[in-house]
Amino acid sequence: MRSKEEPKAIVIPSGGQTWNDVVKANENYLQEFVRRSHKFIKNVASSIDRPVTVSYSGGKDSLAVLHLVSECLDDYELLFADTGIEFPETVQNATDVANHYDKPLKSISSGEAFWNSIDNFGPPSVEVRWCCKVCKLGPITQLINDNYDDGCLTFIGQRKYESNTRAKSESVWKNPWVGNQVAAAPIQNWTAMHVWLYIFKHKLLYNPMYENGFDRIGCWLCPSCSVADLIRLKETHPEMEKRLNDYLLSYAERMGLSDEWVKHGFWRWKKLPPQLQEIAKKKGINLVPKSSGTGKLSFSVTSGYRPCKQGGISAEGGFDTAIDLEKLEYTGMLEAVGKTAYMEGVAMVSLEEDRAQIFASGSVTARSDSDKDARKLMKKVELSVRRALLCSGCGVCVGNCSHRSIKMKKGLAIINEGCVHCGKCIDVCPVVKFNS
Repeated sequence: MRSKEEPKAIVIPSGGQTWNDVVKANENYLQEFVRRSHKFIKNVASSIDRPVTVSYSGGKDSLAVLHLVSECLDDYELLFADTGIEFPETVQNATDVANHYDKPLKSISSGEAFWNSIDNFGPPSVEVRWCCKVCKLGPITQLINDNYDDGCLTFIGQRKYESNTRAKSESVWKNPWVGNQVAAAPIQNWTAMHVWLYIFKHKLLYNPMYENGFDRIGCWLCPSCSVADLIRLKETHPEMEKRLNDYLLSYAERMGLSDEWVKHGFWRWKKLPPQLQEIAKKKGINLVPKSSGTGKLSFSVTSGYRPCKQGGISAEGGFDTAIDLEKLEYTGMLEAVGKTAYMEGVAMVSLEEDRAQIFASGSVTARSDSDKDARKLMKKVELSVRRALLCSGCGVCVGNCSHRSIKMKKGLAIINEGCVHCGKCIDVCPVVKFNS
């Protein structure tokens, strides 16, 4: 029998290995990924007859894409959307990077748009990211319209390993929300390690916030950030953390939620993941907002492409008060829109392929294949919620239901299971006509 070869001993240099050692050890492997990205950039740029831009966010992925493009093309410009909730270091980094590459930086700022909108929509959450449309995609569309008559081709730092949805995304796509932009992702198949090796190899000018320990360098209060980042925010930017915390505490008080709800970062979800639900249960933290009854049921809505979870169109809306889901379920008003289901803190309605969720906090989301259909679904949901909460018991809808699916009970109109979701009762309701 052949004797097994002894494995080669791994020699670790005195003082440990450096990132330069890691880069050198992986250079051949990394080079193949770079070669593919270069080929992709050249092919896309030559086949799409539009001005070339790079979407720069201040993060590591967009920085890697920028340098890859610089190695392939001479004529390109940088796009930067200052959402108004960026780290100041990120805004400065965008300027520094543009100067380093000696390229024009086309930028636009949303100013106070986020803080001017938050009372209408409530805190952004993983499920309801209204802020992306209000503070980023809308301004980017305006920026492109102002600078490129026929639109542009934009290379973007999107990677499939960031989320399941992005894993299914095409490498080149037409953004239905930013209609004047064709987007392309040269590092779609890269991991975060590929990106950092590439950055270290070329000594690129990365955002200093990474050295402060932050994992995400996007909007500093993004609901996708970790609790650790929120704690770190208090250490590095106390004035920003205080503004967020003061708002969240005020919001929690209005919604009948505790300070603990804010402290544990539960505001980042409308419906907590199961593990966090268990933590909340053990600590006795209430998760379902309660209506104070003082709201006017005013409603705000924004819609468009789903930037953080690609695919389809979403609309996000918000009432100015919490919603009594028990009354909503009791009256069955959502049946006029589609098939309904209820869980703790959330109601769901579906109409063919379209979906909507109504949260106890007053937030509403709708998903569809087009902006028009998403907004149409959102409007039906809004009106149905109004009918449930403000029903006067007039009975007009009863007489107008040809399927006899509506009955009067204790002074309220109740929609029964026989409803075919035609929505005609919505149109004739006096509440809809005089309170919306």
